[in-house]
Amino acid sequence: MSERFEQLEVLIADLLDDRLDAAGRQQLQSMLSDDAEARRHYAEFIATQSMIRRVVHRQTQSSVFKLQSKPTAPTSPMTSLRVVGVLSAAAMIALMLTAWFVFKPTSQPLPSGPSNMSVIAMLSDISDDVVFDQANQPMTQGANLSAGTLRLQSGTAQVLFTSGALVDLTGPCEFRMIDDRRGMLNQGILEADVPPSAHGFTIESPTATVIDLGTRFNMNLLTDGQLRVRCSQGHISVVPHLADNASESISLTTGRQVTIDPRRSRIVAGAFAVDGIRLTIDHALPYNTSGVADSPEDEEAFHAVDNDFTTKYLNINRNGAGLVVDPANGLSVVRGLTLTAAADHPERDPASFLLKGSNDGGATWTDIARGSIPGFIARGAAQAIEFDNDRLFASYCLIFPTVSDPAAANSVQIAEVEFVADQVLSDVTHPGQRIEAYNITGEPKPNAPYESADRTIDNDPATKYLNFNKAGAGLTIRLDAPAAVRGVGLCTANDDPQRDPAAFTLQGSDDGIHFVDIVTDMPVPAIADRHYQRHFIVDNDTAYRHYRLIFTGVADNAAANSVQIAEIQLFAATASSPEAGPE
Repeated sequence: MSERFEQLEVLIADLLDDRLDAAGRQQLQSMLSDDAEARRHYAEFIATQSMIRRVVHRQTQSSVFKLQSKPTAPTSPMTSLRVVGVLSAAAMIALMLTAWFVFKPTSQPLPSGPSNMSVIAMLSDISDDVVFDQANQPMTQGANLSAGTLRLQSGTAQVLFTSGALVDLTGPCEFRMIDDRRGMLNQGILEADVPPSAHGFTIESPTATVIDLGTRFNMNLLTDGQLRVRCSQGHISVVPHLADNASESISLTTGRQVTIDPRRSRIVAGAFAVDGIRLTIDHALPYNTSGVADSPEDEEAFHAVDNDFTTKYLNINRNGAGLVVDPANGLSVVRGLTLTAAADHPERDPASFLLKGSNDGGATWTDIARGSIPGFIARGAAQAIEFDNDRLFASYCLIFPTVSDPAAANSVQIAEVEFVADQVLSDVTHPGQRIEAYNITGEPKPNAPYESADRTIDNDPATKYLNFNKAGAGLTIRLDAPAAVRGVGLCTANDDPQRDPAAFTLQGSDDGIHFVDIVTDMPVPAIADRHYQRHFIVDNDTAYRHYRLIFTGVADNAAANSVQIAEIQLFAATASSPEAGPE
């Protein structure tokens, strides 16, 4: 390498690190203006350094930024950029550099602020499948770009600004270039790689403004107005455009992310790797690991699930305070929580959580997840928490063992709690379906017509199905459409607990004649409570149109003259209860 090129690389490195003084800028400009080979070397150096920064960063980061409301997050459009491809494009890039440097008056330093030149950027790379919409500028690799809007129907495009900022766009996307340090994202996915020389590079959007402080960041503006921002490296400032938080700036450092939702005027820190289903909860009960829950009027547990961020649940008894909920969705696999901070007293914020699940109405609880709760970035802001779980439950108990500042707090409080699931199973039975009494041997002996099999799906726990055949009695039901049943719900009848089922077998059939076992002799623990709902999980992935439920024993065979049950439920994923999907 010649001494001239060695000197050139020193000057370029100083420029990228924002260490180049006025004399150095003048020297670099002069070298680039006078020598086409120097401009080509400059292009290669810039492109290679940018790629190296990306590769090194991605090898040291394992977190996933969820950009779209689908199970698989998209990666940066230039993640797989080849070194050969970068270097082979250097000749075209050099043409752009000529426009940047040769035609700019030599008495001026290199661009260090908004440019008044017509050319402010270059289309430095495009994918083979890129499709531009209503392009009013040449959309070929290496093309000069002036202020204006880029609309991508599909594919990816990379824009290199004269300030040194590099922006990757993924279609469908609409991005307006305002000047060499500022742009506007109106739709789609953007990733910005900003060297120190472009410190302060800003991307606006209808939902928020993102100001770079020397870093790399991602933005995804969804069609419903939600904006998701992640700081991949370094430091950025996010200014939401919300009525209640118009002037509040959010600082994000490496790995931190935030979702701004203008529909609900809410800010959520963190994100889920897989978007889920927000469970429907109609009521909540207070809970305490010790002592009795104590809440002021209008600050009871229900206010944590009332979908109103201006209310709150406050419990003066801080010893393991929490709440119990029975989501209306049915059975679910909860893998995340969204917690919204109350409007005041940050010392009362919960600092940790313990989530439990139950399928027997809370008689027994199983630990699902526990962990710390990151500090809320603002009053009224939310925090997304994700954890591993693959078990179905009907009820949940959320406990807050600790608060943010126990010395100063006289209680624990939370404005809103959302339970996020990646699987939801709904009851596929309903009144009017074809259902018949059944017996393994002999004729079934239901106490018809008032206590016949159809009473089990009438949604009235005050009625019941009673069969004098006891063990071996059951029922057969024909669903509206084939479904893979993975859960069974049983509700005890109004009296005589000795008649309760002690175990059951579930079978499935395609034709209603030939049945196969799904589960056999699943125990049903005895319980004295009447009209008590319990849920049982079965291992089944096969969709059947017909199901048969056989009660293989009763609670007290000697004392019982029959078997009885008030309600049954069969739980499966349906079109209205997807196994995964957006909120």
